[in-house]
Amino acid sequence: MNKREVDQFLEPLKNRPDLNPRTEYKQELRNKLSGRQVENNKRKLAHWVPNLVAAALLIVGVVVGAELITSDNSTERVTPGEDLQPAVIDTDITDISEEEARELIGTAFAQYSIVVNGGGPEIGESFKQDGMEYRFMGEDFLTEETVLSYLKEKYTEDSATKIVEEIPFIVKDEKLAQPNKFITGNLQWADGEIQQLREDGKKTRLVKYKVPVENMDRYQSFNLILQYENGWKLDGKLPFSYGDNTETTAKADPPVKEFTLTDTEEAVYEKFASDFDEEHLRGLEPISIAKLYVFAELENNQDVVYALYTDKEGYVQWTKEEHLEMSGTEEHSKEKTLEVFNGLQDGNFIEKEENRGYIEFYNANGMVGFQVVKDEDGIWNVSYMPIQ
Repeated sequence: MNKREVDQFLEPLKNRPDLNPRTEYKQELRNKLSGRQVENNKRKLAHWVPNLVAAALLIVGVVVGAELITSDNSTERVTPGEDLQPAVIDTDITDISEEEARELIGTAFAQYSIVVNGGGPEIGESFKQDGMEYRFMGEDFLTEETVLSYLKEKYTEDSATKIVEEIPFIVKDEKLAQPNKFITGNLQWADGEIQQLREDGKKTRLVKYKVPVENMDRYQSFNLILQYENGWKLDGKLPFSYGDNTETTAKADPPVKEFTLTDTEEAVYEKFASDFDEEHLRGLEPISIAKLYVFAELENNQDVVYALYTDKEGYVQWTKEEHLEMSGTEEHSKEKTLEVFNGLQDGNFIEKEENRGYIEFYNANGMVGFQVVKDEDGIWNVSYMPIQ
């Protein structure tokens, strides 16, 4: 009972004539005080019941939570902070200079040459199997995986894989072997010159590369692609394919054939050159489209050359103005063009996908592929940088 309540109950005593209250009043006061105390106790009890219930629920929650944590830890222990660090992604791509690109292309060719010629400098002993002579690879190339890893230093993974797949490796006595022949060529890739290095997106560079021909006062130009894949890599094989080049016993280069169009192709060319209407091209096979392109190059008609390129979304590489500017700085000769495309008219079309493919043909540079694309209108066109 607080002070105010005590004063209230003692107020009647202030008016009594004597100091001793009457006996009846004492009993009355005692009963009142006892009743008020009971009431206060009930109030206190009512006040504490919800708190006690809440406390009980809190204790139960703690116990249950501890059991759940213990259960989780029993199946998999998690270190604080583990797996909370975000993955670090290297978005800083260093550009490649012309000199670095030239070095990359030259080194890529050298590494390919090493792989197809036994993995030198000390190749393994030779042996015969199934009527063919083989040789063991050098000690650095005991498996196809080691060959692939070596090529991936300078080639994209896709290109390196294709190179390994085209070489007829076998395994004998748990060692890697390949046919015992030496692949050479007359193109001096290491002495090449960058004619143009163009950006095509953040991770792609287009290269026009001028390669001297050994023992001859001339060169050939190739369109190559560099791709950023854990560093800059060559994306695509160089025009130097396994088994299609000069071996130990030199073979004469195939003679350069005269390049002609059929009557139908010639008529289509004249119509197309007059108005660039692709409807004139409808129904022509990919090889005929490629022949029109070569004929335009022989005529040095760069307007027709560009008009024959695909305009399919995602495939266009440069504008007509850029094309005319580039072609104006290049040397053009019928002899060079005939040499580069020699054999195309006798090539075979290989369809890689429904709307893409290439014409495979052979000449002094080995196997060559001429890329073509079918546009949305169903007409075949020439791919940018068609020679790969």
